[in-house]
Amino acid sequence: MKETFPIMGKTYKGLEEVLAKELQDMGAQDIEVGNRAVSFKGDKSLLYKVNLCARTATRFLVPLVTFEARDADELYAKAKAIDWSEYLSADNTFSIDSTVYSETFTHSKFVAYRVKDAIADQFMEKEDKRPSVSLTNADLMINVHVSETVCTISLDSTGESLHKRGYRVGQTEAPISEVLAAGMLLQAGWDGSTDLIDPMCGSGTIVIEAALIALNIPPGIFRKEFAFEKWRDFDKELFDELYNDDSFEREFNHKIYGSDISVPAIRIAEQNVKSAGLTKYIELNAVSIQDIEMPETAKLMVTNPPYGERLKPEKIQDLYGDIGRMLKQKFTGGTAWVISSEETYLSCIGMKPSQKIHLMNGEMDCLYCKYEVFAGKREDFVKEKIRNGEYHKEEEKPEFKRTERGHFSLMISRESAMVMASVASTADAVSTATVHKTETMAKIEAIEEMIGGTTGGTMVSVHAEAEKNSLATSGISARTLSSAGIESRLASSEIRRNLREASKRTDGKTVTEKNAVTEGSSETTTERASRLVVAKASRSAERALSGRRAAATTSRSVMKEDVRIPGATKKINRI
Repeated sequence: MKETFPIMGKTYKGLEEVLAKELQDMGAQDIEVGNRAVSFKGDKSLLYKVNLCARTATRFLVPLVTFEARDADELYAKAKAIDWSEYLSADNTFSIDSTVYSETFTHSKFVAYRVKDAIADQFMEKEDKRPSVSLTNADLMINVHVSETVCTISLDSTGESLHKRGYRVGQTEAPISEVLAAGMLLQAGWDGSTDLIDPMCGSGTIVIEAALIALNIPPGIFRKEFAFEKWRDFDKELFDELYNDDSFEREFNHKIYGSDISVPAIRIAEQNVKSAGLTKYIELNAVSIQDIEMPETAKLMVTNPPYGERLKPEKIQDLYGDIGRMLKQKFTGGTAWVISSEETYLSCIGMKPSQKIHLMNGEMDCLYCKYEVFAGKREDFVKEKIRNGEYHKEEEKPEFKRTERGHFSLMISRESAMVMASVASTADAVSTATVHKTETMAKIEAIEEMIGGTTGGTMVSVHAEAEKNSLATSGISARTLSSAGIESRLASSEIRRNLREASKRTDGKTVTEKNAVTEGSSETTTERASRLVVAKASRSAERALSGRRAAATTSRSVMKEDVRIPGATKKINRI
């Protein structure tokens, strides 16, 4: 029987259920949905697979230990108690990413330094030499999460954030995250069974993610490496088997259309589409929303129009009005999904959404709205759907454990049970006292933040009877990457092996890791305010960036055409 262990998948707010469904389909067990996180259990094979195949996760952490620390000395002692020789040697390098929500520990960088000291001192006492801290390309990436006095130390199996797919060679001013784009498509029910259009495609993120979903190509196939590839127990044979398995890929016999009024944006989108090897499936055009010619076969639209940050209010309202007119005049019988941070602008579309989903795009609260476009009266449209048995027909969805409003549950170690029980007791007392509603909502959100970063063994429930208030999450903006093209449809394993070697030679030491020990975690003013309120009410109450697979010159020298080659091995052999 294969050994299983806890794993924590991080994601964006609003995509937790989507990620949970992905993980279930991949064989994850004991799935529990939290705040911007999904915890589950799996073995080494599943850990490799979720990093390679999950579309809506940003990273996967493997918790080593969860404990209570009331001061820096206790944090140091308990971090030092971990046998770090199991994970690295004195000749290796490591980096530490720390996230802190605590009145006891007020600076994330200080927490990282104390854990670093614990690791270094343990090696010095045993071997009289120590591993070095590396700001770039560390051999072992460590994550420390502190919520008040509860500390969780984990290994980061991912490295650079999973939203950095590796196919982007250019970007427009405000590209949507690849993870959010994939989540929006999955929430819209996209499975490649029809044509799809994005009339404001920008640099092409949504159309590229749509093609990857339609073909069932793993989004991690373009990445240069994962952090777990440097672990001491890395099973290269197992990962190569997963990496080169194309049995789950499928044919896509429809078309994806992307357009934008900006000619430079379309040029960038063309480069990104070519880099992903998807030119055969995506058609791009430079055209305004007013002049767009809607393909008759396109029945699903997913788009991310401007939110108004760079346009005057009257201009942005006109744009959303044009979207509404385009839908009514040219998209009858189709379904459109539109995301925006301003409900006022969405109202300019002039149509009533049949569904609204709250998402976060960076730090902006957004509404993701579904518009069903029909001819005639809505009453007749609804009656027709009822006759066809389609109206209010809900897809069967799996039930996941969830940290519901007013009732948060979390898997933690036995050592954490005492402190969590203390938090639960305090939360109950606060909920029965006369506390200002704002403070109560802030308390719940802060406890939810704590829960989102912990995992382990004993079930503890924290009750708080009150409405919670949504807080902005930290966004990850995409970064302009080097000009390079990677064909996912390469012809032979020999070529792929050469590309892999070239990639490691050229890119091996260029990645800047923001999760190094000298880097601290960001915390918004709202989050800090909420955390401090909780601390006053009850005293005991992510990241890595940058990098891509670089094999442009070699790829272009061996691939003359941007096509999918039938029967060819689908991926680059890893070495």
